[in-house]
Amino acid sequence: MWLSDFEEAIAAMKEHCKWSCFSVIQTGMHGDRFIFQPHDLKDFYFVYVRQSKKILKCYSDTWRNPEHYEIIYEGDE
Repeated sequence: MWLSDFEEAIAAMKEHCKWSCFSVIQTGMHGDRFIFQPHDLKDFYFVYVRQSKKILKCYSDTWRNPEHYEIIYEGDE
């Protein structure tokens, strides 16, 4: 993974997401996505999927209920 991958994810979040203050930005386990945790908010987070460039808003229970998320940006599908 390159620094330019982070730059691409951050640019996409700036363009398509109303949130701009994040306390944590990390990669997924396999490097296929970036996870953005909004500052002082613990009930949801954003996921930028590298291959499709899709942005998802996931909630704290999305891992249990995979249908519980919102699509912020459709990406390149």
